[in-house]
Amino acid sequence: MDKRYEALDGLRGVAAIAVLAHHVGVVGHRDLMTGGYLAVDFFFLLSGFVIALAYERAFAEGLGRLAYVRLRLERLYPMILVGAALGVAAAFLSQMTSDMWIGLAAQLAFIPFATTQATAFPLNNPQWSLLFELVANVAHVLIWPGLTTRRLVLLVLVLGAALFGVLAVNHNLRVGWGWDNFWGGFPRVSFSFFLGVLIFRLRNRLPRIAASYPLLLLVFAATLAVPHIALTASDTVRDGLAVFIFFPAILVAALSAKLTPGWRRLAAFGGAVSFPVYAIHYPLLQVAKLSDYSQGPYWMWFWIAVAAFIVAAAWTLERLYERPVLGLLRAARKRRATKAGPVRPRSAGPTGGPQVGR
Repeated sequence: MDKRYEALDGLRGVAAIAVLAHHVGVVGHRDLMTGGYLAVDFFFLLSGFVIALAYERAFAEGLGRLAYVRLRLERLYPMILVGAALGVAAAFLSQMTSDMWIGLAAQLAFIPFATTQATAFPLNNPQWSLLFELVANVAHVLIWPGLTTRRLVLLVLVLGAALFGVLAVNHNLRVGWGWDNFWGGFPRVSFSFFLGVLIFRLRNRLPRIAASYPLLLLVFAATLAVPHIALTASDTVRDGLAVFIFFPAILVAALSAKLTPGWRRLAAFGGAVSFPVYAIHYPLLQVAKLSDYSQGPYWMWFWIAVAAFIVAAAWTLERLYERPVLGLLRAARKRRATKAGPVRPRSAGPTGGPQVGR
């Protein structure tokens, strides 16, 4: 059985905080964490690695496509429901109730642009990335039977060229969330996701990068925090270096990182709150901006307090809601599996059945 890479949890936590800080800047009209949107690309990269780690062996052992998609939806939906409820509350408080119920139904069904708004999911904007995540998951399981590692390398090269084209045309990778840039979300997710799958396949052959774990987290945070004016008049260089070079190198370095007990606990906390933070932060920020303090002389302290509240709320939801619900869903699956009997393994996968990850 493949080991758990605890260092990845801490990186996931930093990425979630970076997205939160970026959206504080967007909602509060402040120049904060301007490159925080790139954390989504790291999420896609990390997802490819983790999904391959968790499921490629299961594909070889008989996990069906529909069963896999159901597993992914079960993992996402508990927090999506909370985000949707908060989105409705934020719409009421902001008195922006036009198309609200259509938007809610569309959000729960993962149907983008069902309303007159310019964003894919106006009640909780970050859900656009979860839609693309599901697209990548489905594509992965569909092409997996013929996806040898050599073909995967070729696929990543082609997708990388497509993403480079998006970067050249758009001058940044802030795409996928709105009407005018939705098309860019497909190469954005597919390149990073399948690069993550490739890194998983090659993980035992890649060079080990000896790096201090705190230094690794610092470098990752600094990569997300670099303002565009530090490198170029546009974001092209920053975004390209981050997605094509820095993020893959950081992921590879994290695979061999050694964590002390204290850093292990901190990383576990970051991993636990990362998805709840991502799922609930945007509607809460929409509510917070209604306060006079959001633009007053103490705006910085106000938004720091709001961010701290969101992290605390995410931790509470993870402990008291998400974890128990996911446990109940796992127990229900086990009961169904016991009644159905053992699954007959399928024929060998693209690199030899259970050895697919090697």
